[in-house]
Amino acid sequence: MRSAILVGSLGMLMVFRAGATLAQAAPLKPGTRTISVSGLGEIKTKPDLMIVSFAVNNTAPSAEQCTKLQTEKTQRLVDTLKAKLGAEAKIETSDYTLNPAYEPDNTPPSQTEESPAVWTYKATIMAGTDNMAALGSLVDAGLAAGASNVEGSGFQFFPADKPASSAAKPNAEPSEHGRRIFVDARPESAMKQMPSVSLEVETHGATADQAVSRGAQISDKVERALKARLGNHGVLMVQNFEILEVQPVNTFRPAPARRKYSAHTTVTAKTSKLDSLGALIEAGIKAGATQLNSVSFTLNDPAASDNAAIVAAGKDAERKAQAVASSMGVKLGKALSISTNAQVQQQMVYGNVLRAAMSGAAMGGAPMSSVQHAIMPVLPHELSVGANVNVVYEIE
Repeated sequence: MRSAILVGSLGMLMVFRAGATLAQAAPLKPGTRTISVSGLGEIKTKPDLMIVSFAVNNTAPSAEQCTKLQTEKTQRLVDTLKAKLGAEAKIETSDYTLNPAYEPDNTPPSQTEESPAVWTYKATIMAGTDNMAALGSLVDAGLAAGASNVEGSGFQFFPADKPASSAAKPNAEPSEHGRRIFVDARPESAMKQMPSVSLEVETHGATADQAVSRGAQISDKVERALKARLGNHGVLMVQNFEILEVQPVNTFRPAPARRKYSAHTTVTAKTSKLDSLGALIEAGIKAGATQLNSVSFTLNDPAASDNAAIVAAGKDAERKAQAVASSMGVKLGKALSISTNAQVQQQMVYGNVLRAAMSGAAMGGAPMSSVQHAIMPVLPHELSVGANVNVVYEIE
């Protein structure tokens, strides 16, 4: 097993899935006497669906290079899992992020009395693209055109038909260092979710006019650079901007830092082949997965198990109602209202538990059958499906 596996917390986690609540009720006549009871039911069943979650991480000096490495490694992992599990498996990717990071040198920061500009201009320019792999080149192009830094990335909503309107609503609020004027531009047309990256432009000047003039020039340059990269495959909009009056303060001159980028993706495989777990984990790590997050066991179609648990809960509720009615010397009548709830107790095994079992079996070059045998004790042989039924009976 590769040593690149990282682990999570110890233990197993029970995850409950709430079923639909059903209710039947009729208006009560004045003077109607009732008994309210709750019944519990539980059945045991074997899990028939396994969900294996891997993490893929990368770092690189540039956003484009980091995106390229992340895309290649993620695709290699997806192809490997598909080849291992066959057509019946469902492979999904999620939680994609691309973020800047900084590596300062060993020079300590020094305090200095600076005379900062009186006015600061900031603008956030967001670019959405149909192709996630293009995010890296968008970041590089925006920074080369004069953007100060990358403010964020992820999935965002953009106007589906045209770029955001330039119309904006101005606002003003007090600030710790002075007065601030900002504008938040919000599109009002139909929206579409797309992968995106946000770049920030920041300029300074002795007057508001100087700061805004410089900022507008750089913002325009960044927009043109991003549009050239996007072509007809994306959307560009100014998310917000602000003009801030800053008061002179004592500042620290930070140590120089080198910018790099980190990317993360979660790859999830869903399969009914529960006996393939050992081989699947080995193949995933060898294909480039950085970490085994967890393995979950549940039911592919819980409807039949839910119904069986509800039936058991209903019988329990009726037994309790009969006992109460008998003890009170009354006769149990019809059910006036019923509500039900069913839960599958999905079980999750964290990556470190499986790693420990597999590492022990793999020492000395044990065959895969031995590795699979070693991890079987931590896998659930059955799941619990619980239900509760709340009934209101009429009494005579």
